[in-house]
Amino acid sequence: VDTVIVAIGQNPNPLLPKVTPGLKTNKDGTIWVDKNFMTSIPGVFAGGDIITGADTVISAMGAGKKAAVAIDRYIKNPVTSFKRYGIRNRNLNRNPKESSYMAQEKLNIKDILSLKGKRKITMLTAYDYPLASLIDRAGIDMILVGDSVANVVLGLDSTTKVGMTEMIHHAKAVTRAVKHALVIGDMPYESYQVNPADSVKNARRFIEEAKCDAVKLEWFDRCLEVTRQIIKTEIPVMGHIGLTPQTADKLGGFKVQGKDAEQAKRLIEQALALEKLGCFSLVLECVPDKIAEMITQNLKIPTVGIGAGIHCDGQVLVTHDLLGLFERFTPKFVKKYINLAPMISQAIEEYKKEVIEGKFPTKNHSFTIKEEELKKLSEDIPPTAG
Repeated sequence: VDTVIVAIGQNPNPLLPKVTPGLKTNKDGTIWVDKNFMTSIPGVFAGGDIITGADTVISAMGAGKKAAVAIDRYIKNPVTSFKRYGIRNRNLNRNPKESSYMAQEKLNIKDILSLKGKRKITMLTAYDYPLASLIDRAGIDMILVGDSVANVVLGLDSTTKVGMTEMIHHAKAVTRAVKHALVIGDMPYESYQVNPADSVKNARRFIEEAKCDAVKLEWFDRCLEVTRQIIKTEIPVMGHIGLTPQTADKLGGFKVQGKDAEQAKRLIEQALALEKLGCFSLVLECVPDKIAEMITQNLKIPTVGIGAGIHCDGQVLVTHDLLGLFERFTPKFVKKYINLAPMISQAIEEYKKEVIEGKFPTKNHSFTIKEEELKKLSEDIPPTAG
């Protein structure tokens, strides 16, 4: 998709048809669309209040979903779509990779390594099929099935409280959705820190059972030993240093790491050791930006920062934080790009109100039976007493 316009309001701007040649409107000024939500301009779709006038949020969401299906079909098979919509003289020679998510190839470790020094790398978390699909369609490079699922999805107070059962379950859902991004399974605390001897077996489960592309390990006392064992089996490993939530209690709590020369030197040594063992990338969490810059400059593998400043090779955030879906706590390094929580609450409240007032469902959301069939049924069923 070349452009998506999200419009806020209940009626179309009356200037639209005047400044948009070829755009057909209805008598009430709303935008005309066909049954597939395509406007009179080939390849331009619309939905919501702009085509119906003021309506409910649920109605707009439904229109958006249907339009998205039509757009997806249009992008995937433009030749068939052009015939279906009666479109002619459209340039079909454009490289599909320029506009179609579906045409993008699956990224691999080599692709991620090649990005260092060329452009910034993007990474987000996902724990389920719908969100993973949206993230992947946006073209994010890497998706982490993070143990942060404990906090933002399962309502637990520590990432150490999730195990392999939960992580594999969520990782499977994510990999079913992803077609493009590199998917990384976050090794939970119990899978390698409680008994390091089980680390290879558990890492292999992420790859073979959950179909992840790599695993991530947080730094702990025996990190180098475990990392070496896993990499030896040809399973790609992403390292993680700085603030390591699984062992935050040993670091004095959830605090910035590397704020003095001794700590900073230790972080640099950890980073170099993990690179030497063969890690393909490294997460730097809650590290002073200048220290993160030093580490990034001294490594040949990419660094991915979270609360580590702008100089890392890439950035990662917990998606629920970015979307404003986790309200219990917001770390300093989080930027909320949208605040969905109150929007979702409003939609749910509107649904509740319409159900109580008998406004939902309407005929548009109900199924009917022919009158003659209903008449036959009433003849066969005796009237109720009273």
